Amino acid sequence: MREESDSKLEWVPNGAQTSPLGLNLPPKTGAIWLEVLTEFEPALQGSLLLPHWRLGDQAGINLAKFLQNLERLDFIRMLHGAGMMPYAEPGAVFLATA
Repeated sequence: MREESDSKLEWVPNGAQTSPLGLNLPPKTGAIWLEVLTEFEPALQGSLLLPHWRLGDQAGINLAKFLQNLERLDFIRMLHGAGMMPYAEPGAVFLATA
């Protein structure tokens, strides 16, 4: 992303590109997005858990386990929390460690 020079459909442009969204994004949007992806990578791998209101800051949802075991999702059970408990485990929680 940092080295690209064209402006063909760049959703998150670097400083030399423009976005097709029709929005003027702040100059360092690309760099900030890369930081977000870097920090979120451990959550995608399951080594950093996502917070959940039922679990406190010592446990969370393993996103990797959730994404690898997608079945028929029950949105109401997910909101309630019971539907997310199969993916809950103790460990370091994303943002709760900051």
